Amino acid sequence: MSMVTCALRFSYDSIEEADGLLQALKVDDGIYIHTTRNECVLEATAEADSIQSLMHTINDYLACLSAAERLVLQR
Repeated sequence: MSMVTCALRFSYDSIEEADGLLQALKVDDGIYIHTTRNECVLEATAEADSIQSLMHTINDYLACLSAAERLVLQR
């Protein structure tokens, strides 16, 4: 069975912002998505066995990221 992957990158104004978001998102890291920080950039890699499953994973991740940004960035 072949896997479908997607790489996402999100840039922030500071390492502190990116690190705060990374800590908030680590709860969701696991089998389907993995997030790391490189300076002020969060890099997430998602993997699934179908495009539909990948889209579901990405949608969930983006919802979590949006909530984390509202809390961590308070903009």
